[in-house]
Amino acid sequence: MVRKFLKKRSSKIISISVSAIAIILIAGFIYSKHSHNAGTIGENQSSTQTVAEKDLYVRFVMEAYDGIVENYWMKAGEYDKHNSPELPELFQLAVKKAAVSTQTGAVIDRNSTAEMLARVFENATSTMIKQQLATEIVDIVTYNLLPIGRNSLFSEQQRVALRDRVSNIDPSKDLYRDLGVPGDASQAEIEKTYNAKVIELGKATSTTAKATLAQISYAKNVLTNSTSRALYDEKRIEPTIFSHIIENTLYLYIKQISPTTLFEFGNAISNASTSRTLDSMIIDLRGNVGGDLDFAGNFVGLFIGQNQYAYDLFRKEEYKPQRTMTSKLGELKRFKEIAILTDHRTQSTAELTTAIMKRLNLAKVVGNTTAGWGTIENTYPISSVIDPARRYTMFLVNHITLGEDNQPIEGNGVVPHIDASKADWKGQLAKYFTSPAFIKAVREKEVSAP
Repeated sequence: MVRKFLKKRSSKIISISVSAIAIILIAGFIYSKHSHNAGTIGENQSSTQTVAEKDLYVRFVMEAYDGIVENYWMKAGEYDKHNSPELPELFQLAVKKAAVSTQTGAVIDRNSTAEMLARVFENATSTMIKQQLATEIVDIVTYNLLPIGRNSLFSEQQRVALRDRVSNIDPSKDLYRDLGVPGDASQAEIEKTYNAKVIELGKATSTTAKATLAQISYAKNVLTNSTSRALYDEKRIEPTIFSHIIENTLYLYIKQISPTTLFEFGNAISNASTSRTLDSMIIDLRGNVGGDLDFAGNFVGLFIGQNQYAYDLFRKEEYKPQRTMTSKLGELKRFKEIAILTDHRTQSTAELTTAIMKRLNLAKVVGNTTAGWGTIENTYPISSVIDPARRYTMFLVNHITLGEDNQPIEGNGVVPHIDASKADWKGQLAKYFTSPAFIKAVREKEVSAP
């Protein structure tokens, strides 16, 4: 089933896009500490497996080759099943793209790939050209690994930026500066400063003033909540969950999935326990770009208990069942009706979580089919240093996620129970939910921004 899908999606073109890394950094956020083999490429193997690899630049590229064999989701020798060139051919095509005049000869395995690279670098006339060729070859190969454009070669700066985005950390932002208060300001001082600024900005009607008002409102909300402020003060981690109550419904907007999201969810449920009439929940995943893979199984565990089957991952022609690792959260029993809101920008772990909740009939999905970003990635540093001023890391897909029908989420997405693009979607709500008040809340939230 996985093979059939990927055949429809794949292509044998070899191309390189300078925007590929930007696309991943903007849309990816899918690094997971759950992924295995995240160490330095080549650290457990000989750095000179062939004579050709005595050359530093050949060794750099071949470390990338070995890293792909070890960590990429496809199994070497099985690429053709997914309508993709095998790895030696991919490197050969990349060499032809990066060094057009090079005669590559027959390239059929690892050794012949290394020999081809030795000829390429022997003909290079300067260190700068060799560095450029080495990085461009790896970049072209990774870009063309399936799914096309999802894998890449990162600099160390790009790797750090990715980790920060996954953790929901923005080093350029300072909430205290945005609000205009010192880092040790009391809650009373924060409230006073905020109120004064609201009065001042309330007189202005410009787009800039409205944006500033939204910015300081966000800063105030984060810094006046003891839990979110503690996280922000310690590691500059911003909250990922924002909640409020609509009559008997708890509304949770999950902006992104980070290592703190599960804790934030539990905290939101605990805080809501004082509202005794709550009996339904809306989980808004619209625009959620995903994040920490561990969240999916652990989140579902709060509903069904520990060591229960949650979902499958696909890697190297094998299905890997994943089980929950958390115990049931008793306070969730009160929520008799749960709706998950999705759109075309819901992706990665957010899609997987939606698929699991749908399969287990724990929630009904309302909105649009999700993005279809069904891969799990990680970063794998290359140990060979070809430029003293720069270190490199490969960003590779190491697993494919499977949806509620055991089909790849990649390219398919998760289909909602109620498709909000249909003219009669509001009428469909009564088929899945019984409470008129809850139906009203779902209807109102679906047509408004998160």
